[in-house]
Amino acid sequence: MANNKNSNQKKTVVHRTVINKTTVLRALSYIGMVVSALMVLVGGVLNLCGLSQVTSTLTKIASLLMLVAIAWPAWDFCRSKAKWVKILYFIALVLYILGAIFGFLTL
Repeated sequence: MANNKNSNQKKTVVHRTVINKTTVLRALSYIGMVVSALMVLVGGVLNLCGLSQVTSTLTKIASLLMLVAIAWPAWDFCRSKAKWVKILYFIALVLYILGAIFGFLTL
């Protein structure tokens, strides 16, 4: 009798989303990549319209957004590695930021 009563009741399934560091990291990487791609696309269209200054600014913003998408996962990878790997990471990070802000360095 009790089994018959339970089978007539609707079962509720609860889906829980676990938000942890990996989820945030993946979300920020995704958002950084998508917004960066949009900035490059809009910058290309504006460059065709003769607005090269705006294009330059959008390209710099896109590069900095890609930094978010790349730098955080890279740090997650190298933080448990040897000291020289961490030093190389920070050197590359500084060079990337300088390149994104000031453009390519010419000698």
